[in-house]
Amino acid sequence: MKININDNILFARVGWMKNYNGLNGDSIKGGGTYVDKNNIGWEIYNFTEENGVYYGYVRNGGCIDIHKNFNAQTEDDFLDNIIVVWLANDPNGAGTKIIGWYKNARVYKYYKEPPKNTKRFKNDYDMIFEYNIEAHVKDCTLLPIDERIFNIPKAKTPGYGIGRANVWYCKGDKNKNIKKDVVKYINNYKNPKDKSREKLKKKKINIQRKQKVEQNAIEYVKQYYEELGYDVSSVELDNIGWDLTAIKNEEELYIGVKGLSSNNINIGLTPNEYKYMKNNSKNYRLSIVTNALDLDNIKLNIFLYNQENNKWEDENGDILNINEIISANIKVNI
Repeated sequence: MKININDNILFARVGWMKNYNGLNGDSIKGGGTYVDKNNIGWEIYNFTEENGVYYGYVRNGGCIDIHKNFNAQTEDDFLDNIIVVWLANDPNGAGTKIIGWYKNARVYKYYKEPPKNTKRFKNDYDMIFEYNIEAHVKDCTLLPIDERIFNIPKAKTPGYGIGRANVWYCKGDKNKNIKKDVVKYINNYKNPKDKSREKLKKKKINIQRKQKVEQNAIEYVKQYYEELGYDVSSVELDNIGWDLTAIKNEEELYIGVKGLSSNNINIGLTPNEYKYMKNNSKNYRLSIVTNALDLDNIKLNIFLYNQENNKWEDENGDILNINEIISANIKVNI
């Protein structure tokens, strides 16, 4: 579904999370005073599927003015077909980012009590998490951490950019270009992994099988991060513990790349690679490419360190099982 600049678009700022599927192995940051004090917020379930529906929450003083801003009828308690663009403040201070969106959303004027068969109603926290936005899962997108690259300008002059309110309507002539760029971004969004796969299929790599697995993997990962706006350079031959360095603005990522011809993830790391993976966990990405010779089914799994559970996880919640092996070199002097 393509959206239009004249569509009803609501920008909703929430706390920063990885999955918005509860706090098991996740945490919420920067969601306001209540979140900072209690380490919990009603948005923790914003991308938790409940019978094909996401129930979303944005804190806005209890009321979203659908009448003034979207011309709803006076008697209306909700309005349909709204595009909700979810925002969060990057915990590393890199600005307010788009973290996902709901299309064809229903936005309620007031908070609603959730259905009783959902996690918002019955959960591990013995709390009822109200909501004020809902949409079908098929109309929704949550961006992985590394793909949250679209920055919403903060208000520095009156009438331009997002201010302190969690709900923003991006109105006024000064904000037209922001809204136009957001609409273009969402309409043109395609999974960067899919884009990188298509580019790789067009590129001919004529080397032996084992080398081709490795080079396909390197090229796929390189193109993926270039799609995200990083300047990527290869350091494979430098033997420094990773294969690619990706830089964007003030951010620098160290990317270890492993290629496999099958779809089973079972890899080894050299002592040097494992050392730098552990010592640079915040900025390290272990990128594992499977089916590296089958470009129609090639797949990229990117594992990031999760500080909350001390695990390396990908965007699907798959966890690396790491078995540390002690080795030795033994000789006899005769």
